[in-house]
Amino acid sequence: MKYFLFALLFQSMTLMASPLVIYGEDNRQDVYASKNTLLKEQSYSTAAMISAGYLSGVKNGIKIEAPLYKDIYKLCSKERFREQVAAASCSGTLIDKDIILTAGHCVGNGRMDCTTYSWVFDYRATSGKQANVIVPSSSVYKCKEIIKAQVDLVKNVDFALIRLDRNVTDRRPIDIRLTGKISDKEKIAAIGHPRGLPTKITDDGDILENALHYMKSNLDTYTVNSGSGVFNERTGELEGVLISGLLDFETDDSAGCTKSKTYKKSEGAEMITKIEAIWPFLDLL
Repeated sequence: MKYFLFALLFQSMTLMASPLVIYGEDNRQDVYASKNTLLKEQSYSTAAMISAGYLSGVKNGIKIEAPLYKDIYKLCSKERFREQVAAASCSGTLIDKDIILTAGHCVGNGRMDCTTYSWVFDYRATSGKQANVIVPSSSVYKCKEIIKAQVDLVKNVDFALIRLDRNVTDRRPIDIRLTGKISDKEKIAAIGHPRGLPTKITDDGDILENALHYMKSNLDTYTVNSGSGVFNERTGELEGVLISGLLDFETDDSAGCTKSKTYKKSEGAEMITKIEAIWPFLDLL
């Protein structure tokens, strides 16, 4: 895990968003390519945290333009999504009419000036090669306030509740599980922005550890998936927020480029703050 990078928050937000890696086969999919109708529906309530410098007004909306994934990380030629734009710095999920749930370290445990970033819905690709994405102006929101942020490294509790500058009226907030405990046998999925890419759905995750405040899984997630909503694949309910994991990349010395690290599914180490840890703070909304 890369929790030691918390001290570098204000130097590098990219480093701070500290997941993750591939376990077994790569299950990341663009929204348009996913065949899971329930998760595709949930993806419309996923938002990307994007710096104002990557957003510009155009005739038909707001253009999201940033360096390409391949250029930022010097990716090998077979790396997936390498021709897509990489603009996001964290991920989040709409859980109330004007509330985003994300990871606490995405906002410096509440110390960050949240007005320097926007929360953008509909940051999705329509093809494997996409140098920019244009979204409607109505899909871009400012942060009004950080209602609550917490980072507890001992308990693996890492979350933040963000109030947007206005209500979201064109999509529904995600349903949250409010009772009971998720079964160890359930499959889970994450929806967010690995390495800043347009929305990716990552499914077929196993629960490898199911503790009081956190879960450990083998979801195929990366840095900037931090804050991604984690869903019960069967019910579609929100089960938690992705917070950390193993290193994303390794160097292919023979080719002089970077590629995704791979592990066995049994070696999963992607950490998720469970929704139970957030329940006590929902009354603040």
